[in-house]
Amino acid sequence: MFPLGLSESFSRLVLSLQRSFIAVVARLLGLSTVCENQLEGKIVYWVGGEGEPLVLLHGIGVDKSCFLMAVRHLRHHYRLIIPDLPGFGTSVWNPAEDFSVEYQCERLLKFFDALDLKTFHLLGHSMGGLLAGAFCAQHPSRVLSLCLVSPAGVKSSIESEMMSDLNAERDLPIFASTIAETKGMLAFVMAKPPPVPSVFLRGLAWEQRKNRDFNRRVVNQLKEGPWLDEMIALQPDMPRTLIIWGERDRAVDASGANTLHELVSDSVVRLMPETGHAPMVEQCRLFCEAYVMF
Repeated sequence: MFPLGLSESFSRLVLSLQRSFIAVVARLLGLSTVCENQLEGKIVYWVGGEGEPLVLLHGIGVDKSCFLMAVRHLRHHYRLIIPDLPGFGTSVWNPAEDFSVEYQCERLLKFFDALDLKTFHLLGHSMGGLLAGAFCAQHPSRVLSLCLVSPAGVKSSIESEMMSDLNAERDLPIFASTIAETKGMLAFVMAKPPPVPSVFLRGLAWEQRKNRDFNRRVVNQLKEGPWLDEMIALQPDMPRTLIIWGERDRAVDASGANTLHELVSDSVVRLMPETGHAPMVEQCRLFCEAYVMF
């Protein structure tokens, strides 16, 4: 029996329908889907909007669609480039590849060079925030401004619930295998999760289950690498930086915002009340207003 109480073929169908729906919404928002082929695989990304280029990097266990609601507010200010990071979403990459910070940043550099992106604004959430900060520390002249949204890999003064689980080698609540666990995951990453139709939960749960081992391996590789604040401390010329954090973030504690603020002289901190780990979803309008004002 399939663990979700559904056949695998039906679960695949649900997931396919969800992706088709997201693709339709993306087109209505003026986004085009583009595929960049590289020797090691392919990177699928959205591009659309007008203005200076802004690259958005998602976190672990999700894909580019986590920024879909924000597109409506940002597309009139920036030319948006939103990739499925290698190995995630619809991008195809050898799962045996190295997914440490160092190698993921190398792949990002190749991607940016392939798109002839000389300079750009860079925004990253969670794992994407870790990669955005690390890339900026390595290539500060390429980044016009940096936005770190609840970034992973920061030494916070208060240990978060997820970091406690990670250090104790317990299962992480952000990875699910069943519908019940998927509901729990949404409640963990958001202070006030929106209602999700049961059929969408089924597709999301199946995708989470399918990718669980891969996501665990990526987390294990990331935690062996250098901390984000250590990398930023080695780069005295960081660009202007906006740090956005949900005050009720249970995955990465918001005390990390002060750690980063003290390291980056030209930085602004925006703590969002009654918000968890995904402010661009929970407080989308306020999140985008804070970014555009910055």
